[in-house]
Order: sequence, then structure tokens, then C-alpha cells
Amino acid sequence: MTTKIFLISVVVSFVLFSSCESNTPDNRTETDPKKTELTGEETVMVTDEKHFAVKFFETVYESDKNADNIVISPFGMNMALGVLRNGAEGETKRVMQEVMGMKDFTDSEINAYFKELSDYLMAPNPFFTDPSVELAIANSIWYNKDTYVIKPDFADLSKTWFDASITGLDYSSMEKAVKIVNQWCEDHTNGLIKGMLEDLTDIEILNALYFKGNWSAGCEFDVSKTTKQDFTKEDGSRIPVDLMHNELDLTYYEDDYLSMTNIPYGFIGAYKMYFVLPNEGVAFGDMVGQLAKPGYWEQCLANTRPGKVDIYIPKFKLEYKIGELKEVLVQMGMGIACDASTAEFPHIANTNYAIGRATQKTLIRVDEKGTESAAITEFGATGSTGADHEYPFHTFRADRTFLFVIQENSTGTILFMGKAGNPAEE
Repeated sequence: MTTKIFLISVVVSFVLFSSCESNTPDNRTETDPKKTELTGEETVMVTDEKHFAVKFFETVYESDKNADNIVISPFGMNMALGVLRNGAEGETKRVMQEVMGMKDFTDSEINAYFKELSDYLMAPNPFFTDPSVELAIANSIWYNKDTYVIKPDFADLSKTWFDASITGLDYSSMEKAVKIVNQWCEDHTNGLIKGMLEDLTDIEILNALYFKGNWSAGCEFDVSKTTKQDFTKEDGSRIPVDLMHNELDLTYYEDDYLSMTNIPYGFIGAYKMYFVLPNEGVAFGDMVGQLAKPGYWEQCLANTRPGKVDIYIPKFKLEYKIGELKEVLVQMGMGIACDASTAEFPHIANTNYAIGRATQKTLIRVDEKGTESAAITEFGATGSTGADHEYPFHTFRADRTFLFVIQENSTGTILFMGKAGNPAEE
């Protein structure tokens, strides 16, 4: 079996800023985000994809328990795998779909799902354009035009279902070719991702995801209320952090393992950032293990209730790199796709492939104005060749290691997820 090298790169960036008007999340009626018209099969897939997201995070956490901070992009990962899946065959495709949470569905159902979901995420309300929120999704395929020819069927699937641009480059001038690809990354992340690649391999697949939005009106933090306070790390040590504070009308949930609340973005609250805190006496890892159980995250979301929340969230800027993302995929069950002797990717170009290299680099910053984040995930393949109400009052004090999630409200799609264990780290 002859195999060659290719890359899948997922570029993810979030830029979120605050509003200065007063409002509460319960006063939305005519501008409420629509409920997406996913088919029954797609509804099952989006539920399973949420489990993929939490399982992905759990696997990264278990493989890097000594890391204070972790940041990943589950949606960017699964979207890139969606493009790659169309090039797979046999057991490789079956295993990929199982890991992605789509094992019982046909090619057409899976491709339609990614298309429908992408279109919906970029326009959650057909009657109201929220100027304070922007989301853009882009895919591209790049290859050495002097060596490889992208197969027509793979090209058609990539263009039709993922709106991917496909470009052959002259690799004899590697510096120029790298500059072209890096410019695409920069252009599709509002300039946040610069100099992504230092060189190119024979075939690359890139996904760019860009999000920009304001905190919902009335949910911003007052800089004057930010104070220096202690934050307890997983090992019990304490560090000083800038702790933001506000009292907001939000939703709230708690059980024996955790408590959580969320802050919405934009005028219609189509996207939210969830903050999940293990209860006193519950280890962060035990909470993550509980969250990874099928259906548990959905249970938490379904049982959130309106409440007045006295919320304390630290300002933080976190950087994280998964240097062994290939091993994470293996641990999640995708080993067959990473082994040159077993992987089957015959449909991409005029040779076969296997995933051989994978990394992810991510940065996130949270302050009174909102959040700014950028992430790059790289896969390489190698082989042998409302109204006023009286609500319960809660205190949510994230002054110890916590989980954060950026999620679309209607489908529950998890765009971004991480662990904040050392908010003071620069």
C-alpha cells in the first residue's frame, strides 16, 4: 500500500466584545433564535456530536493531567474530520464515523448534516440579523499540482457539502506557496491567525471558524468591580487573580457534582458561554468523567432554571498546545486511521493516506469586554511511501479550577471548550 502525507488544519478564532445597554436574557421575544429544522437523523447526530465534544475534552484532559489550562475546539475538529471522512473507505470510514458520533448514518445523511448545521450556525434567525454577532465557516484544500490530482468525486463532495475551495500550488517555490496558504488562514480569521504553517505537505485540508460577538445587553462586567482575589488551583495552591463580578438574571443548574451558569452573547442569545464549577470536595477530573457520560451534559442543560446569579469569573488569558493529538485520536478509537498499514483513504487523490501527525494550538482571553480566542489544529498523514420575575438567588464563584464551554443555543453545538486552572498564567 502506498501512502503519502497530507494535512488537515482547523483554524478557530473567537472575538467577543461587550454591549453598554441594559437588558436581561429573559426579555427576548420577537428576536428569539429560531429552532433549526434538522431532520430526525440530524437531531440524533447533533446529540451524539455533543458527546464527541465532551469525550474529546476528557481524552485530552486524561492525557495531560498536569496541564493547568486546556483549550480545544470540538466543532472545528469534527468539521475537519467530516471533510476527511469522504476520502475514507471500509473499516477506516466506519471507525471514523463511530468516533465522530455518526456510525449509523449514510454518506448523504452525514454530508447533509454538516451542510445544514453550518448554514444554520451562520444564520440562526432568518428574520433578524444580529449586528453584534458574526460567525464565518470556511474550508479549503491545497495540494502539490505537479504531483497529485484531487479525485473528482472527492472534490465534488468537498465543494457541494463543505463549500471548500480547492487549489493546486506550485511547490517548487515553497516560500511562495506557504505564503498563499497562510494568507488564506489570516483572511478567514480576521487577521488573528498569522504564519500558521512553515512548510507544506503534499495535500492539506483546512477549516476556518470565526466568531465575533458582544455579551448580551446587561450582561457585561464593570471594570470597577474587578478585584484581586485568591484562586485555588487543582493542587490546592493559591494564586492571585483579577476576579470580575456582576449580579445577573441568568440560568443556573446544580447537582451532586457541579454547578453551572452561562452568559449569552448578542441581542438574541443564540450563543452562550457556560461556566461549569465542580462542587466543593469534587475533583475536577471526577466532574469531567461525569460530564463524559452519555446524556449527562444534555441533562444538565435541560434542567437549568432562571435565577439571579451573583457571578464571579476571573479574567484570564490561556495558551495551550496539544502536541500529541494523534495519540488522542488513537485513544478515542481512531487508531486504524492513524496506521499506514491499515488506513484506507483511497478517494482523495492518486494515492492512499493515513493520519500520522496531529497538533492543536489555542489561545483564549476573557475579560470585562468578553472573549478573544484563536486555535489551530493540524493533522498530518504519513505512511509507508423578559418579564420581571422573582427568581432564586445563587452565588457562582469561579475562584477554583472550572470548565468553560462556548455553545450554540438551539442545536447545542459545542464550538469551544476548555479548563481554566491557572487564570494568572500568561
